[in-house]
Amino acid sequence: MSTNLNDLISNTNVRQFIFTTDLIKGTNYDKEKVDFEGKKILEKDSKTITCYHFEVDSESKPTYYDVYIYIKSNNEIAKTLCDCKQYRSTNSCKHIAASLIKYYDEMFESIENLKTNISNDILKQFVPQEQNTIKKELKLTLSLEFKEKDNYFYYNSTYIDQSIKLTIGLDKEYTLKPHVSLFKEAYENGYGEVYFGKNFTYDASKHFFNENDKKIIDAYLRYYDYDEYIMRNHTKEFLKEIKDTTFIVNNYKINGIKDEFPLETNLTKHDSIYELEFDLNNLEFTSKDDYEYIIYKGKMYHLTKKEQELLSSLIKNKLETITITKDMVDTFTKGLLSVVRKNINIDQSVDDITLPTDIKTRLYFDLRYNYIIASVLFIYGNEEIDYFSKNDKILRDIDYEVKVVNDLLTYGFEIEDNKIILNDLDKEVEFLEKGLETLATKYEIFTTEKFKGIEIKKKTTITSMFGIGKDNILSYNFNLGNIDSSELVSIFDNIKSKKKYYRLKNGDILNLEDESLKELNDLATELELTDEEIIQGKGNIQKYRALYLDSLKSNKYNIIKTDNLFDNFIDNFYKYKDCELTLSSDELKILRNYQITGVKWLYNLSKTGFGGILADEMGLGKTIQVIYYLKQMLKDNPNHTCLIVVPTSLAYNWDHEFSLYGKYIKREIVVGPKEHRRKILKNIKKYNVLVTTYGLLREDEEFYKDIIFDTMIIDEAQNIKNNMAGITKVVKKINATTKFALTGTPLENSILELWSIFDFIMPGFLSSLTKFQTKYKIKDFDEQSEELLANLSKQINPFILRRKKKDVYEELPDKLINDIYIDLLDEQKKLYVAELEKVKDEMENIIHDDGISKARFLILQLLTKLRQICIEPSIVYDDYNSGSNKIDTLLNITNEYINNGHKILIFSSFKTALNIVRDKLSKAKIKNYMLDGSVPSKNRIEMVDNFNANDDVKVFLIMLKSGGTGLNLTSADVVIHLDLWWNPQAENQATDRAHRIGQKNTVEVIHLITKGTIEEKILELQNKKRVLSDKLIDGEKRDQNILANLTESDIKHLLSYENND
Repeated sequence: MSTNLNDLISNTNVRQFIFTTDLIKGTNYDKEKVDFEGKKILEKDSKTITCYHFEVDSESKPTYYDVYIYIKSNNEIAKTLCDCKQYRSTNSCKHIAASLIKYYDEMFESIENLKTNISNDILKQFVPQEQNTIKKELKLTLSLEFKEKDNYFYYNSTYIDQSIKLTIGLDKEYTLKPHVSLFKEAYENGYGEVYFGKNFTYDASKHFFNENDKKIIDAYLRYYDYDEYIMRNHTKEFLKEIKDTTFIVNNYKINGIKDEFPLETNLTKHDSIYELEFDLNNLEFTSKDDYEYIIYKGKMYHLTKKEQELLSSLIKNKLETITITKDMVDTFTKGLLSVVRKNINIDQSVDDITLPTDIKTRLYFDLRYNYIIASVLFIYGNEEIDYFSKNDKILRDIDYEVKVVNDLLTYGFEIEDNKIILNDLDKEVEFLEKGLETLATKYEIFTTEKFKGIEIKKKTTITSMFGIGKDNILSYNFNLGNIDSSELVSIFDNIKSKKKYYRLKNGDILNLEDESLKELNDLATELELTDEEIIQGKGNIQKYRALYLDSLKSNKYNIIKTDNLFDNFIDNFYKYKDCELTLSSDELKILRNYQITGVKWLYNLSKTGFGGILADEMGLGKTIQVIYYLKQMLKDNPNHTCLIVVPTSLAYNWDHEFSLYGKYIKREIVVGPKEHRRKILKNIKKYNVLVTTYGLLREDEEFYKDIIFDTMIIDEAQNIKNNMAGITKVVKKINATTKFALTGTPLENSILELWSIFDFIMPGFLSSLTKFQTKYKIKDFDEQSEELLANLSKQINPFILRRKKKDVYEELPDKLINDIYIDLLDEQKKLYVAELEKVKDEMENIIHDDGISKARFLILQLLTKLRQICIEPSIVYDDYNSGSNKIDTLLNITNEYINNGHKILIFSSFKTALNIVRDKLSKAKIKNYMLDGSVPSKNRIEMVDNFNANDDVKVFLIMLKSGGTGLNLTSADVVIHLDLWWNPQAENQATDRAHRIGQKNTVEVIHLITKGTIEEKILELQNKKRVLSDKLIDGEKRDQNILANLTESDIKHLLSYENND
């Protein structure tokens, strides 16, 4: 049975009861000596248990035993422990009995008292709750002592010894320090008991401190945490927290620390010499280092820096009197007097310096030169003194005067050349609406009529009219109401600076948060109008802005108005499908309907003075559409000139296409030696079309400087996606009336790529790069990003023509995607995991030291080894010869498709990987071609033609970056990607070498993916990458997040490995 203390209390013979219970059985206890060592409050399962510790001294032998008795809140004994041998064998002993008796004798003095206490508890149960829970207020005394003592380590030196004592209790007070840890825990938790002595046990639920003592105890416990010796390391902080409390210092009762200079000071005059005498008696210090806190005549003071400096100077120089000569009186009254004025006694002998009495303050406000000027006057008795006056006949209260001026400074006033002015309009309006009223509650206010006439205008009426005249020029005209257009630039500058108000020349204050005004500012910014154009309020702008303005008119700006000619121009632009071509029906019959539409779209843009992006999906015949567009332009103007810039690998492909569809067009491929190219350009009038490469254009930049082409076309326009690249800058320097870009992937990774292409075809259309970056800095696809992208899409869509094969060519065979997952061999796994850990560590260091931007820059090269290990570890490690599951799988698939009569394209990012595959194919006597960056352009065309014509060659190995574009390989109907690339568009371009017009069979696309590795993570990333392109170019809606850049979370995901072993 468990033993309950209440049961013990009900027995008159406690000792006898103890030995009749299962707690103690027949042991002798009378000779034991028991000392109470302390107790600890424990929490278990939300219940309070008190552990009492006793030390028992056995007289039979010199041995001490530790006894622990655990008592629950209901007085039930939860557990007992003793370290004697008997307890270990029987779970009971005489030491526990002796400790229990000691518990009663010491804690409750007698059993009778204990019975009384229990009875009282029972009676209290029936008292109403509010009466039963009244807490008792504890007494608290804080005693601080600062005594100067000799420093034995330094001869003839002293120091201030600092000590602290804090006592608490009811009738009798006990020192807190020995119990501070237990007390702090109970006090802060609001429950628990701490035994201080026979007459006092602190109970957090029953005792409280008054507000004064609570501040002291809180500060004491706070700084006790830092250091047990508060007064050694935290004197000032501690005193600052208890400055408003009552405590003892050097046996003086301190009723709060006073913030004033206490030394009694007498000013006397002897002839023309003044003497300032200080009473330094009864002065005690808290520190030798400074005089921030001092004790003077039984009170404690906190001194300012100036007061400390004064006291320090007096003590350091052992002075009690300062002599003031006649020429230093002004210096004294403007400086030191303000420090001692509250305690100074001026002798009758001093007849020319008087202390100020009550001061009246008057503030005067006027409007001068478009700013507010304030005058501050102080009335000393009958004397009126300006703040900046040098009147030295009256002893002025400099501190008070400075305080008044500071009240003005808080509202934005500044002091310049002895004037107090407010020259910040935003602050001026705030002062007029709020500050003036507040100051009027403190001081007398006077204002001039001009000041009273200041008017704040909250609303404006503004419109902007855009029109296209008969001269086909886009014009604008701003209607500004009562605002002078000459002030617009300044107004806009203030809006951009986030100002709220602007003062017009007529004195009115304009509210810059007015919606119409902000719209006009934003519109002028988007149109990038110059200051001169803004001031004029009307003028002409680039015509391609018309479509942009039309999109803004409907969804952003209410102030935009357009005339009938403008509206007709917009309507006609969008009806390009109705445009009539003069090419004969025989010439057009080779084109499909969507290709004729494409030719009309190019032609219409050219005739209206615009450029554009032909962004048809790979395989839909962008080249032939351009050739027919040029044929149409040559019908209109036989002297029409065009420059076409293409990747090196496509130069002869374009020549071949011209030979098929534009034989009569006079053209030349600008290749060969530099002098040969220069000669061609010198004789440019002989040709209608020149085709050159990006690389050669860069070399020949100087040759093109003075040439103006009617049309310029760049193929695979993603080559200029990097705006900072040298080739991009060269391409944008070429002069041409109309510019077109051809690309199946106008956006691969970032919308900045799109900006760069538009900067080529229509500079300024998407604003400057800096503004574009700021406006379209999109990380996560949220509601705001959706709106931004929708707005951008509306702006660019008129100038992008994008068709997909599935939409325009229903007879094109299906494309089947097959992802085959392959496990790594055991040896591969070991190498992969080891390299993965290295990459993780390096990436973590890069992110920590240089940030996520640097990590994005380096991640491709850091992950290269991992990707290569997934293919075949021997690419990385020369001594590896354990094989590769992926290569074996590739060979098996290849053999199977060849046996079934298929031709295969195999793509990889790594030439070394293709070399390994080629060796394996050659050993298996499988004929193949291999295309990488080293193959000349002419040889590529021959190789492609031979592959399509020769049924003996079944496999074409192609480097992704070398042969991913511009090749027609429709004889193959199986595409295998040996490894995955980050950008799905690059892979799609490669796949479309086979899946394009001319393909008669279903194309199967196979991805070989090593399970759980970086390759699987890349596939996930590819799926995310598609979203941004679809949003802006294809217009499809998908509920996915945009991933324009890798986040730290993405990087961590890429570097994870799910090993299922």
